[in-house]
Amino acid sequence: MASLGPVLDKLRDEICDIDEKMMAGSIAAPTSKLPLLGAFHTMPSKLLAEYEADRQTSLLAKLLSATKQLMSEVDRIVVLGESTYLTGVQTLMHGCCQPYFNELTRGQRGSRPRLYFAGNSLDNDATQGLLYLLGNHHARKATGVHERWGIVAIDVSSADLQAVLRVFLASLRDNCGGDSQEVERRVLVVTSPASSMCEPLEELGCKSLLPMPQHLGAPYAILSVAGLVPAALLGINIMKLLEGAKAISNHFCHTKAAENVVLQFAAVSHLISKKQQTQRRLVCVWNQALESVGHWYEQLVFASLGSRGATATSTVVGTRDRHLLPRAVQVDRCHSYLVHLVTEKFRCDALHMQHDSSSRPAASVPESVHQQTMVDKMSDRRREILNRLIDLNQSNATISMPCADETSLGQLVQLLMLATVVEGRLSGINPHSH
Repeated sequence: MASLGPVLDKLRDEICDIDEKMMAGSIAAPTSKLPLLGAFHTMPSKLLAEYEADRQTSLLAKLLSATKQLMSEVDRIVVLGESTYLTGVQTLMHGCCQPYFNELTRGQRGSRPRLYFAGNSLDNDATQGLLYLLGNHHARKATGVHERWGIVAIDVSSADLQAVLRVFLASLRDNCGGDSQEVERRVLVVTSPASSMCEPLEELGCKSLLPMPQHLGAPYAILSVAGLVPAALLGINIMKLLEGAKAISNHFCHTKAAENVVLQFAAVSHLISKKQQTQRRLVCVWNQALESVGHWYEQLVFASLGSRGATATSTVVGTRDRHLLPRAVQVDRCHSYLVHLVTEKFRCDALHMQHDSSSRPAASVPESVHQQTMVDKMSDRRREILNRLIDLNQSNATISMPCADETSLGQLVQLLMLATVVEGRLSGINPHSH
């Protein structure tokens, strides 16, 4: 770690200064860095600064206005997009919303719409099931807000996605009673302004377009409009998400390697992969709200590091899948690297565990057992599993979050994106070329 310090500091300066100038066109980018898709790094601070300067026409202002109008009209939203985009949205939804958000009443949801995901597969039954839920079988105009629904389409550039979009648009027209203006109000499209799909989408009635930024790859789009539009519809505080990400970016650019959490995590991951020849990376989450973070990180690592990186990445939930962990790290005698995601505090009050003391006299049951909470039990189980993994000489790294909220989640995803770029550069890989 100490010997890597100067290398890490140089990489940090390169990402924070030289790369930014290359993306701005101030200096030419060498072929080895193309494509250069690092806009995610400064995007949070730029979005916040633009909104602070202009509360009417900035991108965030337009986003908030469009989502406010849409959520007031519908009770369900279908988010269409490729898996990478949808996993990012699910990460924000599961990390910030109630665990069973879609099952709550409209009042309990604060009049926010339920969210459903489609387009990332050609599964006939799943698509038909969602259309049935949306009332497609009635083929009539909705009679109230509880029957009205809308669409958020993210980068629908592939032929498969366009075909699926047309299916849902046909059903939406029935739900709107054939009113083309109402269809237009209930569809939001996130796409590149230069995309060849802009004109065909407008012809289909999708005229409310929100632009994706340049120099941004899909795995790094979680805090762009692709993730922020659905997040805003869910009532997630997108300002806090961006503030958390901005804080990590500022820390990354202005902190030396010895105290830089982004560089430390990248260095640990790089050294473990290189020196211990690890071929598998497990993300072990200790709060189910973070499970989608693990799945999103799997896609990020695979897309960025490719076949030359830790490709066999998978996610487990610590307490739910605890019986798999010791076995998983020894599969085929293959060294594994575990990344633990831990929250120091839970959003809800701790539940006290109920113990059956009928088989033992009350005096023989320790007072600490009577007072144990579910949070205590999880902490005990985590220590137990960590000790077992240490006994197996298993490499572990732990990222600890204060809690699962917007600010912490914004920090976490920005940390993981920056660390993945640094890890790729340490290995001589362009993380945006896969």
